[in-house]
Amino acid sequence: AMTADKPQAGDRIAYFGRVSSPKQRLEHHWEPVERWAAANGIDIPEERRFEDKIRRHESASFFQDWDKRKRNAGRKEYRFDAMMRLVEAGSLDWIVISNFDRWG
Repeated sequence: AMTADKPQAGDRIAYFGRVSSPKQRLEHHWEPVERWAAANGIDIPEERRFEDKIRRHESASFFQDWDKRKRNAGRKEYRFDAMMRLVEAGSLDWIVISNFDRWG
């Protein structure tokens, strides 16, 4: 059981970033997380950085429909889906986001 209120060295950490309009840039979400991680001695490996461009009107169903999408072999594959497979496999301890509205 985790007792820390933030990731510790050795924890399995992923980053999720999402933008919902063409004017938004994924880097604007990653850069503050990158600074926070560096300041706290936390490494988020490149292969655990998951970023998607999902329009705002699609985002509510996007998160709710994870179970439906994973059963549909012909579905569009998002980076979020790859991250959720790690979650379901018990392979992540933390998911870091730049601000909560990026989650949903």
